[in-house]
Amino acid sequence: PSRGKGEARRSAREVNTRIEITTDPTQPESALTAASSTPSWVPAFAGMTFAGMLCLLAPPTLAQPYQPAVLCRVADNNIVLDLYLPLSKDGSGNAARGMRGELQINHQKMPPNRRRYALDDKLPAQFWNVGNEFRVRLMPGLGEELVDLAIETQRNPQSGEHTGIFRLQTAEGVKVQGRLACTVD
Repeated sequence: PSRGKGEARRSAREVNTRIEITTDPTQPESALTAASSTPSWVPAFAGMTFAGMLCLLAPPTLAQPYQPAVLCRVADNNIVLDLYLPLSKDGSGNAARGMRGELQINHQKMPPNRRRYALDDKLPAQFWNVGNEFRVRLMPGLGEELVDLAIETQRNPQSGEHTGIFRLQTAEGVKVQGRLACTVD
């Protein structure tokens, strides 16, 4: 049903009614009464912002246990890499299950149907995380669809970041290399 302009304005005025909260001297201080025909729950939320009310409705969040991990990101003209690789919690620095990310190859020789590779739940082909060195080799495509990505980094003592190079090679003969930075916990 359509409303006229007068009806829409009237309902807007009704929504913006003034709520006055008073206390009854004969009642304990916690007892509140409203001076309008509003539901009984409104006075409790009268001074609260909408965002504050949403927080009350949100489920409680539990603290996530610490998970050491490697995070590498590269974005250049040839590749875009977003890699999250969890490490084992035993302090050995070994790779753990749960790798996430994506490799996108933008090189002109790469066929359009083979430019994106999901890295979710894959395992590295080779992995090295000892001392100040971190190296990983990923092979998301095999056989005729070979994609070989090698990452080699050294820890920078000043920043704590691991900087180094990546090398990408594919079955089509695409060879790309560049610089990257990784965070290793």
